[in-house]
Amino acid sequence: MSNTGTTPRLIPSIVKDRVANYLSTTANGSDVNLTSILWKHRSASQDHVTLEVYSVPDLRRIPFEEAIKANFKPTKVGERFGPSWSTHWFRVHITIPAAFEGQEVQLSWNADNEGLIWTTSGKPLQGLTGGGNVYLITLASPVPLLFLQLIA
Repeated sequence: MSNTGTTPRLIPSIVKDRVANYLSTTANGSDVNLTSILWKHRSASQDHVTLEVYSVPDLRRIPFEEAIKANFKPTKVGERFGPSWSTHWFRVHITIPAAFEGQEVQLSWNADNEGLIWTTSGKPLQGLTGGGNVYLITLASPVPLLFLQLIA
């Protein structure tokens, strides 16, 4: 039987895996994929980004004014927080490296949960939803301190 004129069958899981590798910052070949072209410089160094967290006890929700006065503790990318429906406030300190000056600089955030990004004055900047969405927030130097309220 001939395959002439037939369309190849797309297997969704294979297509998704290949696209994920093409966009990944950690997969083999990430130095030559689409992400490497989109972002010429990247930094997750603690010299440029430091994170602190306050985990609200007893599954309570607290207002911004109370959260920013809380006792924040150092944390890092990859740390896990819970239980479900708990609230965690993050204080994010960002220093833009000299090599980034004059270029568009963005904060990439993916905590896979719901949340809200605030300025130090209490102005909401961006809502966050779960589901693996990555949020890019454009920054300018000097970068203001940011607060992120996340619900695990």
